[in-house]
Amino acid sequence: MMKTTAVIPALNEEKAIGSVVKGLEKLVDEIIVVDDGSQDNTGREAEKAGATVVSHEKNCGVGGALKTGIRKAIELKADVILVTAGDGQLDARYANSLIKPVKEGEYDFVIASRFKGDVKSMPLARYIGNRIFTAFVKIAAGKSVSDASCGYRAFTPKLFDKLELGKYSDDYRMEVEFLLDVLSEKSFKVKEIPIHAIYGGENDSKMRIWKDWPLMSWPVIKKIFS
Repeated sequence: MMKTTAVIPALNEEKAIGSVVKGLEKLVDEIIVVDDGSQDNTGREAEKAGATVVSHEKNCGVGGALKTGIRKAIELKADVILVTAGDGQLDARYANSLIKPVKEGEYDFVIASRFKGDVKSMPLARYIGNRIFTAFVKIAAGKSVSDASCGYRAFTPKLFDKLELGKYSDDYRMEVEFLLDVLSEKSFKVKEIPIHAIYGGENDSKMRIWKDWPLMSWPVIKKIFS
């Protein structure tokens, strides 16, 4: 039987992390929460909800947390890895749609797309930024996805037979660097799944457009001109 492991990077998410873990508990075999130097009870709440918690003493960034979680999932013999957010913005009801194509061996990497679903609640600035960013990712990688900044993904750990996990950045760039490598590798089969994301209130993303978008764009720019 194939083992599916969820990896959730989390920073100061004590209010949301318990419900995120509970929402996934019947959909995956194991849940790893990486508490990335939280100043609240994120780790404790995740453990109470049933997750395996790996804690960073200091904040490493979302990329560092993802690398820690992916390494732990591989160590625990995961056959499929699901990556989602700890803030409740990414709905657990879509998890099986992401996992199933990987588990059945049809695809190596499945990414959620808010643009193939419902984007009515997406803030306008984020909508425009996502569209522009995704267009440049297509230019850089030579392969198209409709929502390059979405972090809701499922994939086989076998990707890392060809990709080097340790080379990726510790901040938001990691998700972009990883996606660019996946899209650029012709042998990897990629699929998109439509989702509806949740915005506003406690579930608003920690990503800040004017700070984090330039950071995320740098790997794309480098690849275009390399």
